[in-house]
Amino acid sequence: MAKKPKLKELISKAQSGDKDALNQVVERFKPIVKKYARRFGSEDVCSEIVEWIIKATMRYKDKTTWGREELKNIFTNRKKQ
Repeated sequence: MAKKPKLKELISKAQSGDKDALNQVVERFKPIVKKYARRFGSEDVCSEIVEWIIKATMRYKDKTTWGREELKNIFTNRKKQ
């Protein structure tokens, strides 16, 4: 059985244009995405989070925390609606 690639490896490949690697990144987060979509009772939040994951993957820089506040804002704004 093939060893599952590390998330950082997939992100690096995705940033280099590997669409399969980007799909694998999104798939890794699907359980969490579905959890929050159910919590908010909306498929819209699912697509918003997937969109954020894609953008975050492409902008990711090692050893930073820039995305935490951005993701937190998605959930905060969703609660207000």
